[in-house]
Amino acid sequence: MKHTIVHVFGRIWVALVVLALLGVSMGWGPGLTTVWAGNTDNPLEQKAVYGTCADTAAYQVAVAGAGMFGTTSNTIHLNIPASATIERAWLYWTGRDPYNEGSGTIRFNGTVFSGIQIGGPAFWATNDFAYAYKADVTTAVSPGNNTYTVEDGYTGDPDAFTVPYGAALVVIYRDPGQTWPYIVALWDNMDIAQGSSEPPGSEG
Repeated sequence: MKHTIVHVFGRIWVALVVLALLGVSMGWGPGLTTVWAGNTDNPLEQKAVYGTCADTAAYQVAVAGAGMFGTTSNTIHLNIPASATIERAWLYWTGRDPYNEGSGTIRFNGTVFSGIQIGGPAFWATNDFAYAYKADVTTAVSPGNNTYTVEDGYTGDPDAFTVPYGAALVVIYRDPGQTWPYIVALWDNMDIAQGSSEPPGSEG
């Protein structure tokens, strides 16, 4: 039996997402000072387990993401075997908002989804708060080699982030071509930090 643990981290995708989801950790080089996290960041928690040792078609996971810093849209590319069956697909997104409002909706592949807030408002700087969300987008994901659009700040968006960071797509699927009894455990939440600086709050 094999176990796959997916951690989704809310951060700028290139510097920042992975899932799970959602924790940010950035630091480079020796001699950095202690990093402090935001007020309402949350340690990663196990949210779901997919599969058992008795399964004949193994559970698998595919993860991809896109940065959105400085833009309102981007694309996510994901290749899932054509023979697979999608079990669950989660979209995670994160960003900052100086107005302490957050961004609980996002447009994924042309459809607007409402998210579950899994982190924030976490105080970042003066009048600046970080948030993390996830939404079940299973109905919008299919097997094959596909490209998905993700938009925060689309026309008519009632609550776009002032500073969007990015999004991550986590897909759990069953593959009849893989007979190993894989079990996939999904952990998420938001735990933020910023390099060597020390935003006020609890220790990250």
